[in-house]
Amino acid sequence: MLALVNTALTFDAFFTTNGQGTTGLPDVDVYVIDAAGTLVVNGASATELDGGLYTFTLAQSFNNLAGSYRAVFVANDPSVDQQELAALILVGTLDVVVAQVAQSLVGNLTSVTVNTNQHVESADKITMRVGDDYPLAFGRQYDWTFTNTPALIGGVAELAIDGIVIATGAVIDGGTLNGDTLQIARIEVDNTQSALLANSVGPCKLFTVRITQSSELMTEIAGTCVVLAGHAT
Repeated sequence: MLALVNTALTFDAFFTTNGQGTTGLPDVDVYVIDAAGTLVVNGASATELDGGLYTFTLAQSFNNLAGSYRAVFVANDPSVDQQELAALILVGTLDVVVAQVAQSLVGNLTSVTVNTNQHVESADKITMRVGDDYPLAFGRQYDWTFTNTPALIGGVAELAIDGIVIATGAVIDGGTLNGDTLQIARIEVDNTQSALLANSVGPCKLFTVRITQSSELMTEIAGTCVVLAGHAT
């Protein structure tokens, strides 16, 4: 599990007896070690949820370092299948967490390049200003060129930022380079579409480019987007 620094962390453990969830355990103790290796919770009581699931929330004040936070739940009942269960949460800053999520979303591409517009820093870092246009006619479109993927030419490319579908485009033939077939996911954005991000201004928003081809949906590109406020009028 991933979480941000300076947020409360919730750990869960599922106790079983003969493979079935164990309810009503009278005493489940929790021990938590922070990213510095310090025992910050020593024998606190877990809260029972339902069906054998027990939980404990570490207060935000204890989560002030990036790294691994570990919890151990101890059931003081020898009838359970396993009396000690561990839980792990990886904590990072916003950019690290978003990058990890983006990496987990990416499909099977092995090489990605992008157009060199000023709003495209790299394959996994872009910028968009609320209310701006990004048309092909002015060379401001978003292009991702990739190789070593299934044949996606003719597919529909969909750009989503901060969970909002901004615009769709197409995968087109990019020719060949050193014997490799190039495919370009090209997306143009108009001012009404970028205006959808008015409530998402910030330095580190997750973006994805998903491609639909022959009814198959694939997330081929993911990364972070800097969303800039619109120009004052």
